[in-house]
Amino acid sequence: MQICSLTPGGYGKAKQFLKDVWNGLFGKSEDEFLRNYFNDPDTLKDLDDVQKTYLNNKGTFLIAIEDDKIIATGALVKVNEDVCELTRMFVHPDHRRLGIAKAISNLLLEFAEQNGYKKIILGSNRQLIASHNLYRNLGFKEIDPSTAEIGKYAIFMEKVLNNQ
Repeated sequence: MQICSLTPGGYGKAKQFLKDVWNGLFGKSEDEFLRNYFNDPDTLKDLDDVQKTYLNNKGTFLIAIEDDKIIATGALVKVNEDVCELTRMFVHPDHRRLGIAKAISNLLLEFAEQNGYKKIILGSNRQLIASHNLYRNLGFKEIDPSTAEIGKYAIFMEKVLNNQ
């Protein structure tokens, strides 16, 4: 298994990976919003140009690869000069509980500190309990959602970085 930056040739594969993992998690959900979330083209528009959205904007997009297949993703996107958002953190079901998400997360935390961010925020679907436990173990604390509507689907967390 190798962790590296997503390159332009992999944008389509990354999109398909995210859709597949999401559909595996929520494709049979009774909730139409959850079931169709990644089928909305706007949901993954950040992957149309990773260079512009992430890499040229004080962010990064990492993938874990095994046998030439993406098995995990994780990214940081700039919110403002002091804050970035951890996003697109997904691991293929066959590769969960092997430390891949933790390894990607640690690389992302290191990237955030090296790039002068003071805080990382994230939103995570309420049903992804294992993810929440990982984030808590990495020092993230739960915060209030921005709206009640989104709060019914996701929890929000932040981590203040030690580079101050």
